[in-house]
Amino acid sequence: APDVDAIELYNSGSQPLALNQYFLGDAADSIQSLAAYQIPSTTLPAGGYLVIRRDDLGFGLAGSGDQVYLTRGTTAGPTHFVDAIDYPALQAGRTYGRSPNGADVWTQLSSPTVGAENAAPFVDSVIIAEVNYHPAAPSAAALAIDPTLDRNDLEFVELHNRSNAAVDVSQWRIRGDVGFDFPAGTVLAAGDSLVVTRFNPANAENAVRLSAFMTHYGLNNANKLIGGFSGSLNDGGDRVTLQRSELVEGVVQHVLADQVRFTDSTPWPIAADGQGASLNRTAADVLGDSPISWVAASPTPTAANFGGSNPADFNGDGQLTVADIDLFGQALRSPNPAAQFDLNGDGQVNEADRDDLIFNRFGTTYGDSNLDGRFNSADLVAIFVAGEFEDGIAGNSGWAEGDWNLDGDFGTGDLVAAFVAGGYQANAVPQVQLHDIAFADLEDDVWNKPLKNRTSKQVDDLVADLLADRIEV
Repeated sequence: APDVDAIELYNSGSQPLALNQYFLGDAADSIQSLAAYQIPSTTLPAGGYLVIRRDDLGFGLAGSGDQVYLTRGTTAGPTHFVDAIDYPALQAGRTYGRSPNGADVWTQLSSPTVGAENAAPFVDSVIIAEVNYHPAAPSAAALAIDPTLDRNDLEFVELHNRSNAAVDVSQWRIRGDVGFDFPAGTVLAAGDSLVVTRFNPANAENAVRLSAFMTHYGLNNANKLIGGFSGSLNDGGDRVTLQRSELVEGVVQHVLADQVRFTDSTPWPIAADGQGASLNRTAADVLGDSPISWVAASPTPTAANFGGSNPADFNGDGQLTVADIDLFGQALRSPNPAAQFDLNGDGQVNEADRDDLIFNRFGTTYGDSNLDGRFNSADLVAIFVAGEFEDGIAGNSGWAEGDWNLDGDFGTGDLVAAFVAGGYQANAVPQVQLHDIAFADLEDDVWNKPLKNRTSKQVDDLVADLLADRIEV
């Protein structure tokens, strides 16, 4: 466990970054609270970490949940918000960080890594295994039993005990747009699942609805059903948070156990949005709050289905990485590509599948060479440092080296594809983020223009010039 409260900043850029007139605070109700701690002027090297501990901060980080604000300004105090994090109550000894390192998703980490690359996400013994947030219409057989049954009655959240021991979930709860408090005596056996429904299946008044629910899903045992939760899962996206009860700072608190924040649009599986499928976790040990950890599959309440892997995980390593994109590129260039690369199921492997891969499966855009979810100057730095732009060597480039149209080489066509996609994010002011500082300068030539040591604003101005004057569609 960490020995003391600490906040970590990380420079993910390729250049050192001067931190001048930056502030940290734990409240936004006044300039004074935002400026509770002024970060001493320093230069953070590329890939470097800056750790500020509680003794220096002058304020603590509450284990029951708190806020942290990062601002910048002048000698008079903060003038601009840079970043903020509102973190939940955490389990004892857990740190909260970006996963993967420097990315946008925050989660509890498996071990403290203050001052170093973040550890893998922590996955609790009981997890959210399946969410049916926008069910298909009730089956004819179900309606024959209960004509009043509607889609909302078919919503459910499935929990799964992935450990080899029984877990007492008494006093645990679900929060988000739906709420449910598990009653005393609720025990989840090792390897077992429990489904939380919108209605209370133990209430005799719901007997007909329960029968219709079970008929719709083909169930024959109501023992693994519990409910009902308050509210309704939002068809357009929602947050489902599982909280365990734990003693925090001498008080019983509900702390984060697992969480899923999903939407009805890519990169989340859109087939789960009213098309008959539900969100199914791909494995019991993957991060719940990441879209690549979920697939759309037939609902299987009471039986966690971890068999499905992400169809874009072409090398089967359980992750979506540059290697998978490069494998797809090889298939795209092959005269006889394997059927697994036909992501949209139209019988062909072509540019439509390439778009599906980048936009939907990876949830990013062309140009995002480092797969951090953004196409910005840092990506341009990376590809030109790689030095493969129109080098005359056939087939030697991959996604990370600038082959964004997946023809095997990095050339003008890749830049065209990236900028036409419209995903470039200008970063005129170097932006410092909590656990992530994003700043980079190009260090090579594009269109024969000298770029070395340009500021990020100059990079953005150059991009605007490229879009206005040099790229023709």
